[in-house]
Amino acid sequence: MPFYERAEGIMLKYLYFLNEKKVLTDYKIKKEHARNLFMAEFKPEHNITKFPFSTMYRFMLDWGLIHYRSRRTEFIHFKEETFAYSMRYFTQSDLKVKVDSVTAQPPAASKKKNKKHECKTCQLYFLNASLLVQHESSETHLQKKSWIETHNATLTSEIAVEVVKGHGGGPETIVLRQREKHTIFLHLLNQSSDDHIILVTSHTSSSYIAIRQSHSPHLLAVNCKETVELTATFPECIFWSYKLTFYLQNVNTKTYFFVLKELIFQVQSELVDDLGPTEPYRKEIQQNIRNGEAEIVPGVPPPPTSSQYLYKIKFQQYPLPPYMVVLLDNNLTQFSNMEVIENNMLTYIKRQLAYYSNISTLDAKNYFNINQLRLYMEEYQMKIDIRSYDAKDQILHEAKGFPSHCFELFVPGLAEHRPSVLRGDSVYIRETPDSNIKYEGIVHKVTQNSCILGLSYKFAETVHVKNKKYAVSFTFNRFPIRAEHQANELVKKHEIIPLLCPSKLSANPLTVNKLVWYNAGIGTNEKQQEAIHHIVSETARPYPYLVFGPPGTGKTITLVEAILQIRKLKPEKKILVSAPTNSAADEITKRLISYSVSKMAMFRYVAPSHAYDLIDTDVKPYTNFRDEFYHPENSEILKYSIVVTTLITAFRLVNGGTPPNHFSYVFIDESGQATETETLIPIAGILSNIESKGVINGQIILAGDPKQLGPVIHSNKAKNYGFGMSMLERLMTHCAPYAKNKDTDTYDSNVLTKLVNSYRSHPAILRTSNKLFYDNELKPPPQDHHLQNVALGWSELPNKNFPVLFHSVVGKDERESNSPSFFNLQEVDVVVSYLQKLIGNRLSGMKIEQSHIGVITPYRKQVYKLKAACTKKRWDKLRIGSVEQFQGQERLIIIVSTVRSDINFAAEDIKFHLGFVQNAKRFNVAITRAKALLIVIGNPNLLQLDTYWKDFIQYCIENGSVAGTKFQLSDDVVPLQNGIPNEDIKEEDVNFSRGNV
Repeated sequence: MPFYERAEGIMLKYLYFLNEKKVLTDYKIKKEHARNLFMAEFKPEHNITKFPFSTMYRFMLDWGLIHYRSRRTEFIHFKEETFAYSMRYFTQSDLKVKVDSVTAQPPAASKKKNKKHECKTCQLYFLNASLLVQHESSETHLQKKSWIETHNATLTSEIAVEVVKGHGGGPETIVLRQREKHTIFLHLLNQSSDDHIILVTSHTSSSYIAIRQSHSPHLLAVNCKETVELTATFPECIFWSYKLTFYLQNVNTKTYFFVLKELIFQVQSELVDDLGPTEPYRKEIQQNIRNGEAEIVPGVPPPPTSSQYLYKIKFQQYPLPPYMVVLLDNNLTQFSNMEVIENNMLTYIKRQLAYYSNISTLDAKNYFNINQLRLYMEEYQMKIDIRSYDAKDQILHEAKGFPSHCFELFVPGLAEHRPSVLRGDSVYIRETPDSNIKYEGIVHKVTQNSCILGLSYKFAETVHVKNKKYAVSFTFNRFPIRAEHQANELVKKHEIIPLLCPSKLSANPLTVNKLVWYNAGIGTNEKQQEAIHHIVSETARPYPYLVFGPPGTGKTITLVEAILQIRKLKPEKKILVSAPTNSAADEITKRLISYSVSKMAMFRYVAPSHAYDLIDTDVKPYTNFRDEFYHPENSEILKYSIVVTTLITAFRLVNGGTPPNHFSYVFIDESGQATETETLIPIAGILSNIESKGVINGQIILAGDPKQLGPVIHSNKAKNYGFGMSMLERLMTHCAPYAKNKDTDTYDSNVLTKLVNSYRSHPAILRTSNKLFYDNELKPPPQDHHLQNVALGWSELPNKNFPVLFHSVVGKDERESNSPSFFNLQEVDVVVSYLQKLIGNRLSGMKIEQSHIGVITPYRKQVYKLKAACTKKRWDKLRIGSVEQFQGQERLIIIVSTVRSDINFAAEDIKFHLGFVQNAKRFNVAITRAKALLIVIGNPNLLQLDTYWKDFIQYCIENGSVAGTKFQLSDDVVPLQNGIPNEDIKEEDVNFSRGNV
């Protein structure tokens, strides 16, 4: 029996149990008492196993049976009307609990209807019990229910309803064009042995469809048919269900019957007709490519890069300990036949995790141990996740321009790090999935969607045949994990952990006051000036100085100015600039170049994995690329005043033997996107050393926004113990010196500056994030700022003075093949329609180019479908990508496609699946990329389940700026609470972008 049906039966039986015991007072009961009754009396009485009270509570909440107060509430408060409804309409026979055990595992995602909130009479489904109760008091429902009950009518299969030129029985999908009138004929066929009288026809109330048929009542003789004509016109792209009910009476027996027919209208343009599912979705099945012992035939590595680099400090492997693998295999719980070391380590680990859970942060006592455990958990999960990219039936193609032992393997999703493949990595090839021989292919080159592999000469000469299909498995690069372990070890050895977890500090005095600004705009921005003065003066040293930079407030501009001022005022000081990604490191390099920082003064140290063609033309002369990539000797790097690296590549400065006190400043831009241990890499061994224990010899500057997306984390266990929280966010959240002063409502400028002048967005666009995330402290740009105002007066805006638009689309979210990622063709249509109205046209006299527009969507499949549609329009310069790909970027115009639309997913599925809807940081990034115009496209019925999205939609309603399908926000919908992610349910392919080598 399906999990939800059994669980619903158990829950409803339990409600009767509580009612019969008369333990409710004013519809409430102490939660602990309810739990004890459930565990001690109800479960044994009904022979129920594997069904915890937490699952029972969750179902009562999802049904809308109880008022949600908080997770820690002492009482369960039942809603009187829905509790009474349950007692009234669900009979004991309906609630019979099957004897078989019920598992408490959440079900796999499916398109099952949400039967908890189903009106069987009308064949309709509702988001929660409150809306169902509201429907059941409606005139339409009461009339239908009254007729069926009065006449004791039953559903019949002897009367068939078929669409002319349709597909027979069952729901019928009809594809239509927007605003085109379409006529559909239905035949009501009497296949019984008796004549029937058609008494009445009821149907979904709709302004989209007109119905015409013979006047009722009238005879439907045996083997005869009745024709019903429907005329449909839809003004919007929509996925819409239309239900008809025919009520009949058997002429001979005088008994009453009814018959149902559902028509599904899929309104879309010709543009997306061929973008539907390439094949039906099927849940991904593990490819089962052999992962045990196998003979490895080594591949041929790429030609060696020129290198003068020498390791002065050995770069250790830091392998994942075998005992840790065993313990994580058993979910950190006791198991039979445990080894002594496993038992001892489990006790130790549980003690460490319990201490962390008690204080919910890192401190001087747990810092090293928790970081180490989180890295172990992360690597363990990465080893599992990378297997999801195992693939059968892959073809190796001749690699043009490479030796005969090199082959090209096409890898969809490579550009989005799904999976991540870098030069020098290994990819393993088997002739069959269970072969005990695997051929190593070493990566020579990586392109946007393929990689060139160097396999053995034996493979090329004796194994490979053109168009032969192979089983392929990937690995991931361990450099980032190793560098993080090393940094974590060094902060312990150098005894600087207390300086990274300060509870109080004394500031150093300001040593600079009046400065001549390189960027004249800073002269009018007090907060930027404040940050620069304190950074140059090193007022926070030896503790980190934080630059809290909300979207568009000039965070990177502030860092660049501070670097330039240090270089001018303290020319003897060396500066290391680092960032989590190559793109962020390249951006800050490019900005410094714009102020004429010479190649003699600055060096952009890149890893060989950073594709040369992705490096900005202006930046290339500053890198370790000449005619080819080379690894410079550390002494060559150290002669520069400014060195720019990614966080991971910074380990080479440590292991290359950077002398103590060489660097005086370490700037980390976009630090909110880095893990705690990634952030340590350019600090430990750079500003600390073994000779001067307990000392940080320089000023650390962390710049970023803890309210935007954090690091990409694979392990939910590691995430539950804070691995998804950056050092920047941890300091601001858990360390008193970085907290707001409750009396003055300000930060201590000696250690932190919050930038508040927003230069990016029109005030209407800025408002939502300002209110929800930034305490309404952000100041919009001047009203006369031209760029922010170009969309005002645009013909498509319902409110011409309000450049924010919510377009309601009730579409269909779909999946295809074995990909868990979703797409929505109705939303693709709407996005394209807006693009057509923008590209090549003028806003306030400004011609809109493709480069002015960005399209953001959370799902990779929607990105692909949008790109395919735009290719048909020859829009090849348009940026379409995920929220992660747009972080740190801006566009004049942003269009957001939210994709998810099916409200018939069970509420628990909604919690687990709608990461985009339920992720506040992702929401914040999406709505803060636009300068002049923000258009959000989505299903309001689903989006209102989230507090942030509901606020945004309400904001648009209040300003008269909504379009598309009509809707109303419901006060009865309780926003979902953020739950713990379920590792068994996937809605997107695993992203391996963490750690830019």
